[in-house]
Amino acid sequence: MFKKLGIGLIAIFFGACCTSTNTYDSFTDEQLKLLHYLSGQNITYDVGNTDSIIYLHVSDRFIGNLPPDELEESNCDSYYPAYGKATVIANTDTSIRFQISIKKSNDIDGVSERIKWMGYDFNLNDTTRVQFHDSLFFRLPSQFNNVYEIKLADTTNTRSDLIYRIFFSTEYGIIRFDRKDGMIYRLRF
Repeated sequence: MFKKLGIGLIAIFFGACCTSTNTYDSFTDEQLKLLHYLSGQNITYDVGNTDSIIYLHVSDRFIGNLPPDELEESNCDSYYPAYGKATVIANTDTSIRFQISIKKSNDIDGVSERIKWMGYDFNLNDTTRVQFHDSLFFRLPSQFNNVYEIKLADTTNTRSDLIYRIFFSTEYGIIRFDRKDGMIYRLRF
């Protein structure tokens, strides 16, 4: 009798546990374009009006369904949106460090795009902090379409290396960024 009761309790216990029905989402090729340009190559920028250049490269990149720092939920019915990020750094200047991320969301276009640098985090869809340009010209004939301009207010007035403005294109990534010391970095083609 105890054997039958034990078997019955085990059956009830396993019946209460459900089979995980996790659903996974993925990006379209167009949505992934932003992170594909960041495939590990060096990205060259002209510095100011001189012949100087600086190389930025991707120090890490992740494309998948869960941000690497988030734990998987233990409930039975979980939804994991597509997520991708890339960190772009300069070896010679520790103040130049950008993190670009994309995540499936409930936005109009279905994707949330973010940029982080110098401790600040910007969602490109935030029209109160980000200005959108249909097209911009930098050093003719370089025309860029769908450009986001993001500005930082200098609240401390203590960092001459503060990157206070960047121009970001979802096709090319960071196409220009300006520092408080007057240095301007432009993407080289």
